[in-house]
Amino acid sequence: ILSNNNGCDSIITIDLTINFSDLITESSVACDTYLWNGQEYLSSGNYNYVTQNTAGCDSIVILDLIINPSYSLVDSVFLCEGEVYNIGNNSYSESGIYIDVFNTQDYCDSIVTSHIEVIDLDITQNDTSICFGDTLHLNVQGSYNQLVSIDEFEPNPNDVLIDNITLDYTSYSTVESVPLDDGVLYYLEVSGTFGVANGSNHRDAAFNYTSNPPSPSTTWTWDTICDNCQNHRPIPDIYNPNHVYYYPFVGNGTTTFFHFEDGGGYGDNSGSLNFRIFQSSFVISSSEYIWSNGETSSSIFVAPFESTTFVVSQTIQGITCSDSIVVDVLQPSFSINEVSSCDNYLWNGQEYTSSGVYNYVTQNVEGCDSTAILDLTILESTFSATAVLNCDSYVWNSQTYNSSGIYDYLTVNSFGCDSVATLNLTILSSNSSNTVESSCDSYLWNGQEYTSSGVYNYVTQN
Repeated sequence: ILSNNNGCDSIITIDLTINFSDLITESSVACDTYLWNGQEYLSSGNYNYVTQNTAGCDSIVILDLIINPSYSLVDSVFLCEGEVYNIGNNSYSESGIYIDVFNTQDYCDSIVTSHIEVIDLDITQNDTSICFGDTLHLNVQGSYNQLVSIDEFEPNPNDVLIDNITLDYTSYSTVESVPLDDGVLYYLEVSGTFGVANGSNHRDAAFNYTSNPPSPSTTWTWDTICDNCQNHRPIPDIYNPNHVYYYPFVGNGTTTFFHFEDGGGYGDNSGSLNFRIFQSSFVISSSEYIWSNGETSSSIFVAPFESTTFVVSQTIQGITCSDSIVVDVLQPSFSINEVSSCDNYLWNGQEYTSSGVYNYVTQNVEGCDSTAILDLTILESTFSATAVLNCDSYVWNSQTYNSSGIYDYLTVNSFGCDSVATLNLTILSSNSSNTVESSCDSYLWNGQEYTSSGVYNYVTQN
């Protein structure tokens, strides 16, 4: 109660309404980031948001936030041809880059990128047969003659800069390199930072670096085969406070695509990424072949003496693959003939007239050498000639000849060969005379005394 100017009572009445501020507590669990009231949060904590309620009093909202990280794993897998790599519910048997997404125990994504390389170690020849003494060329194709040792990769001052491109938020997210040589080791050096939605840079090419600890960012990709189809992590996959990362790869002889994205926000926000392509001076380690005969090159010559299985193997990153070939050795055929022949011998179209050992080489039914050996003894036929002068007739080898002439007699000598005897025969005719005599008591004729009657012959030469 107050007094007015006239000293009278002045009564003031107030109709008062007291409104209260609001205090609200929210709890939330998210993966990697959480957008709340226009603000993106990257780490766990308690956050306040003050606004006005309908009565115009403060409304304080307290957020109890838990940020669980997603995980990204890059795995290099080597398989032998015909083997299968199983991960989750998927099976892979061909070379390529495969991405599998799993849930962690906190229900966040766990992304596994599998770089699968199939070692197709193949001897170009199939199982085969060769002849004894022949040489066979064995060659390996389709395998890894060279292997980049990713675990040991590191940049070097001697590396050669091939290309340099800056990718800012106003440019395209896909660029092309100059053509890159096949089989040569290159790498991307990616540097810089950018922001998403809040206008403040908090990401680089591989990590959300404002979280504690920095969490991998898997939305940024590059590829060498197709546009926006492969997700890569740097080597080494460790947060770098200088925001510089390296991605090694082997050129395939063509222009290479590199694609960068961050899930759609990069082109609308601040920052930039710069990448340079280097040809690495890092030595590419060899993975030699090992053959079962001790050879270590991709191309060998073999001349086995008997049927043999040749095995070649190659070990890459602890994985040993092999291939084999069976070489059947066909033995040559031999035959020995001992022959005795008179005067000459006709063998395989060739006439032989002297003793000796002779060879004849041809091919058998399997196409290998067939050697026939002739041990030849030449036996000689014998010849003789006799000249005979005889009267009236001549008996020779039980044959009576009554006229002059040349006669042959064929028989076999002690070697079983022909023995030819030639008779040059002259038949002379005898003369005869008859005398009739009568004498008393005795008769003397050609020096012979005869005392009795009879017919007597006296033979002499004419």
